[in-house]
Amino acid sequence: MADAQKVAGYVWVKISIGLGLLLGLLLLGQTVGTYRYVSRSMVRQEAQNEGDRKAQTLARAYRTASRDTAALTQEIDDLIKEAPEKIAWMRVLTTEGKVIASGGNLKGAPVWNADSLRAATGGRGPRQDFRTTDEGEVLLTVSPIARFGGRGGRGGPPTDFGRSGAQMDFGRGGSSQDTGRGGPPDRNRDRPAGARENEPGSVSAPPFAILPENTPQGFGPDGPARNGIGRAGGPSGEQGRGQGRGPSGPYVETAIYLDGVSVSFAPLLVPLGVGSTAAIALLAAVIIIGLRFPHYIQSKQYEEELLLARRVQNDLFPREGTPTGNVEFAARFIPSRQVGGDLYDVFETGDGGVAMVLGDVSGKGLSAALLMGVVQGAVRTSSDSGLATNHEYAAERLNHLLCMKTARERFVSLFWCYLNREGTRLSYINAGHLPALLVRERFGRPDVWRLEQGGGPVLGVLPTATYKQAEIDIEPGDLLVVFSDGVSEAANAAGDEFGEEGIVEAVKRDWWDSASGVCDGILADVRAFLGKMPPHDDQTLMVIRLERVPAAGQSGDEAEAGVPALS
Repeated sequence: MADAQKVAGYVWVKISIGLGLLLGLLLLGQTVGTYRYVSRSMVRQEAQNEGDRKAQTLARAYRTASRDTAALTQEIDDLIKEAPEKIAWMRVLTTEGKVIASGGNLKGAPVWNADSLRAATGGRGPRQDFRTTDEGEVLLTVSPIARFGGRGGRGGPPTDFGRSGAQMDFGRGGSSQDTGRGGPPDRNRDRPAGARENEPGSVSAPPFAILPENTPQGFGPDGPARNGIGRAGGPSGEQGRGQGRGPSGPYVETAIYLDGVSVSFAPLLVPLGVGSTAAIALLAAVIIIGLRFPHYIQSKQYEEELLLARRVQNDLFPREGTPTGNVEFAARFIPSRQVGGDLYDVFETGDGGVAMVLGDVSGKGLSAALLMGVVQGAVRTSSDSGLATNHEYAAERLNHLLCMKTARERFVSLFWCYLNREGTRLSYINAGHLPALLVRERFGRPDVWRLEQGGGPVLGVLPTATYKQAEIDIEPGDLLVVFSDGVSEAANAAGDEFGEEGIVEAVKRDWWDSASGVCDGILADVRAFLGKMPPHDDQTLMVIRLERVPAAGQSGDEAEAGVPALS
């Protein structure tokens, strides 16, 4: 049932990853589409509007007061100064493409002639084209001045300049036309040209000076590029949509920088850019999660196996409070990883005594935990028949087993002791482990003794090593404290170690407490000493209260003979 729930959970995770990927694609598509619309369509539309506003202002100046080149040039310069970041150049052109007035950076300005202008504008409509210059991309617009409200009446300036500069050219057929949209129709349309020239309504051309042509790139004499946009009109030379109308010049040419216009759209473009980046980040995160998900499943399975191994390891340890001979014991095992290589055990032997063991396998993690299980099983097997007579032999057999079955870099330190059935004598072998501490009351205060007489080298290194057993008589209430190097060598942030002195101080302070209280007091001091530093090694601590009724006539001084006391 649990496995089915896990599989169902993994399926939902995969579905969620797929939905996240789809959502990221939709978000990215929406933001990119909106960004392109704003940065292209809206920016270009605003550039067109900006060009129309500047062209209308220049056309108004041309119709009303600007009757000489200097005045028009000054007007153009003033318009460019108002927005130099937006306007590349402006020009006023005749129907033949001659420059009347100009201003701005004319690099990239096209060369026009009468045919190319008429073909570009289609009579009266504007011509638009996007061009690349050294300063950036520009929107080039060419519009007839008549598009911005006509000439303003009969008295307005002419719309075309003849080549002599002395007479207005109103059409190829010699007929005049008032191009003002709001003016009255010309009543002399069908009269001969000669009869109309001297009528009161006729106006002579003002003496505009024609500026020399620039040498630009772009539109050539054969006409403009075909991607221009223009209003449909009549044939070349016709101003209106009908037949027989005159030319539509003069023309206003404006070039607007797209980058200059796009600045006003920054409040829209910046959030869209952030949104696009966020969508890309979301997609990347979902893709990474999808790619790493199988590895995540494997790591979770490995963690579950480690948790199972830890539960198995904890099951190998004796339960605190279990009646075991004449002893009261408490033990704590704190691995630095999920599982560790320390071991402890308290159990009754075949002859009715009590065996107590605490060891430390070299290394950490799962491999050390496996070797710990082997050592614990071998210790229990060797103690089945009792340790009163074969304690040293059992230690040598265990050492030989580890030398044969494990690599040389794997070894075990072990403190292995045995309390006889009567509870009067403690025998012990120290195989390269830290000395155990025996705490005994003397004159109303606790004295601490180090058990370090018997023993031999660590197990699993020297196949021919021998081990010597040491013995000590005990008194009622004696306390035995055995610990691994993870407790005494626990180091804080400053690099100082807790040390055996810290253990002794905690034991003396909590001497009258139970075995469990003494054990918890020592570990509490260790945690306070470490602060925020995690343990770098497995920490194992075992505290045993040895209970016995002393034999008649035996004194405490005789029991403690041969045991060195700690100052």
